[in-house]
This record gives sequence, C-alpha cells and structure tokens, in this order.
Amino acid sequence: MKNPNQPFEMAAKVQWNPHYKRWDKVLVLYNGHAKPPAKHPVWAYLKRLRLPTRQARHNGENLHYKAFYLQAYCPERNALSEYKPMFINFNQHSVGDYSEYAFRNDWFCPQWQMGRQQVKIQQGGRTPHGKALHITLPKGVAGCGQKKCLNWKPKLGGKFHALEYSYWVKFADDFDFVRGGKLPGIGNNHAATGGHRATGNNGWSIRVMWNHEGKLGQYVYYPDQGRRYGDFFSWDAPAIRKGQWYQIKTQVQLNHAGKRDGSIKTWLNGRLVLNKLDLRFQNADNLPIERLLFSVFYGGNDHTWAPKRDNYLWIDDWVIRPLR
Repeated sequence: MKNPNQPFEMAAKVQWNPHYKRWDKVLVLYNGHAKPPAKHPVWAYLKRLRLPTRQARHNGENLHYKAFYLQAYCPERNALSEYKPMFINFNQHSVGDYSEYAFRNDWFCPQWQMGRQQVKIQQGGRTPHGKALHITLPKGVAGCGQKKCLNWKPKLGGKFHALEYSYWVKFADDFDFVRGGKLPGIGNNHAATGGHRATGNNGWSIRVMWNHEGKLGQYVYYPDQGRRYGDFFSWDAPAIRKGQWYQIKTQVQLNHAGKRDGSIKTWLNGRLVLNKLDLRFQNADNLPIERLLFSVFYGGNDHTWAPKRDNYLWIDDWVIRPLR
C-alpha cells in the first residue's frame, strides 16, 4: 500500500535480525520503487556502514537510518567543489507549492527546511516567462522563535577563502518595511547570528538587511563589531522601490591569520554601493566560507519588528562563484 506522505523513494539502515541474531545492512524501498542504479549514493552509504559489535537492545533495533530520493540526492561534490560557478533558478519547477524534492535539489540538501511551507513557485520571475520563489512573511512574526521564518543553511560543497554570490529580489508593491528584516548571505560552518557574538574563533556571518526606510545594507557579525548584535553597513544607494527587481551581488574576501585584510564589496544593479575593507573575520585561517545563509524574515526578534499583515517578496536567479 502506498503512503502519499512518504516523500522519499528509499532509505538505508543497519537493522537487528532476531532470527539470525545478527546485524544486517538493509535497503528499504518505499511505495513499490525499484532498486536504484549501481551509481546511486545509497549503495556507497550502505557499504560504508559499520556493523555494531554489541547485541541489539531490542528486536528490530535500527541504526544509522538515512533516507534518499531516487533522483533528488546530493553528491558529496558539486560545481563549487570544482571551483566552477553554480547557477540556481526555478524555471524548471511546477507552479505551486515548493516541494521537498525541488527544495533539496536546489539547495544541496540542507539539514533544515524552516519556512519552506511559506514559499511557492510562481510565474513572473525576473526574465520573461520565468518563475521565481514567492515568499510569504506572515503577520505578527519577527525573528525565528516561532519557526515561521525562512532560515536554511546549506553547505556549499567546499571551503572557500573568497566567494562571489548574487541573487535578484523584488518587494511587493505594498510591502511594509516596519523596522527592518533580513535577506540571504553567507557564513562559516557555525555562523555567528542571533546575538551570539563573533570572537574570531567561533564564527561570523554576512547577510543583507533592509531598514525601516527600505534602505539596504550588509548586516555583519565579526569580532570587531561594536555591540552584541551585528553591525549594519549601509549601502551608498537610495531606498529601494517596491515592485522593482534588484540584483544584489557581493564579493567576500576573508582575512588572513593575524591581519585585518578582509573585505566586503557589494553591487546593486551593477553599481558599487559598498566597499568595506580592513575587516577581520577570524583569528586563524580556520573559519572558511562554508554555508549559504538563506535567511528571510522580519527582525530583530520582538513584536515591534513584526508586520501587522502578511507581506510578500520574490527571489530569483542565484549565481555563486568561488574566487581565487
């Protein structure tokens, strides 16, 4: 009998076999799916699994369970791993809900899916006949405490000292900026956010933020910030116009150990709006760029940042490019 709520085609695990009193490596196939091809990563995962030396704590005990899609799986390496650019758009997806299948394919299988239900695939992307992510920011919600924000943090497939990334964003004609909010950026593996101060040894993060006027800037956690929360580096640009597409392109260069030679450069629709130099993100060369921080929410995290009604924006056409 098929289970329509099971999004995966298969899973791998180690399971206790009470009849033979041993551990077995098991491939589970859901909803009648056939065995995957020999190059599918589920086989490599099964091969790597080690059988426990202990007895089971109970009959049928399962260990190391991991689910896989037949097609939407994430290899260990991608274009970025080969120092090639990665392009992400949404034109290939069906209009409607942003399925888990599509989500995992687009964003390298993030561990978190917070806010995916607030995203739709909608006609009307940046290009004619294109599609974009349509994002709902619900009324009364600021920050991520209620888990109604977009906040997924996929690994990029490598460790980089310098990276360029760009995307297009459009705010709805009636968008209420309230006090401000966040847009995507990057960070190290354990990026400093949410009031956790960067020390140079624990993490850092760079995201975009809009303020109450609709002006944009980089919101940065780094060791030399002047307060508990990140510093806002306002861009040399007027407030954005609602209902208009903007391309945000950023280049980040980390500092070398013991130096303040890091930098953030940002272009808005091709115009340089920020050139922040002499920055320090790390004390040693041990906090490389590893994650995309797909953060979209109001806040701040108290009710004064929250909108009084639902608000909408669109994001489209990502390009992520390692720099040497």
